[in-house]
Formats: sequence, C-alpha cells, structure tokens
Amino acid sequence: MPEPGWFAAVLIFRGVAGPGSDDARLTEWQLRLVQAVDAETAFERALQLGRDSALKYSKKAGEKARWDFIGLAELAEIGDAELRHGSEVLSTYSAAEAELLTRPKEKLAVFWTADVERPARDRLDKDEG
Repeated sequence: MPEPGWFAAVLIFRGVAGPGSDDARLTEWQLRLVQAVDAETAFERALQLGRDSALKYSKKAGEKARWDFIGLAELAEIGDAELRHGSEVLSTYSAAEAELLTRPKEKLAVFWTADVERPARDRLDKDEG
C-alpha cells in the first residue's frame, strides 16, 4: 500500500442566523489538511471533514445560528513531503485584480480578537473606513 501523502482541501460553509437570514448569510472558506493515500481517498475524507464540521448553536440573544457545509472549493496534493515554515500548501489562480484579493492587517482573522463583539460580516466589510 502506498504511503499517505498530504492534500489541501478548501471547505465551503454557509452561515445562517435568525429570521430573514437570507440576506444575513456569511460564507466561510476553511483550508484543511487531509492525509490520504490517493486523490479519491482525499476527496472522501475532505467531504467527511466538512459534514462533521457543520454545526448549529444559539447566539447570546437566543437567536439560532448554523454553519452548513456546502462542498469543496479545491482539493490539491501538497508537493512538499515535509511540512515546514514556508511550505506551499495551496495555490490558485484568478483573473481578478490582485490588490482586490488582499486585506489590511486589521481585517485578517488572526487580529480579530480585540474586536470579538462585532459580527464577522462587519469586520470584513471592505467599504468600512
């Protein structure tokens, strides 16, 4: 049997909260590592990760919320045998203007902790000053 390798899977979730939430949807992209012996196994394992990660909960005000697993946006084999600082995990291409795909430091998720009371949608709004 071949030795397992690493794959990068991009899982897509839709967040829905409260009544009339059609206009309050938020989409989450999760980059996950998947270990598998081949692409087909990686695909099945990535789908299972998505199904297992979908969740429902109540927010502070008692409002119901949920994250529905929608599917995979990407699945790619990682070329580096050993994951280390600087390893390329995933590469995608786009015809979009490169600057439009970037965010300032305060919009990066790692810096959200000081602003946890604001909804994620507000923190990501590009039109905000």
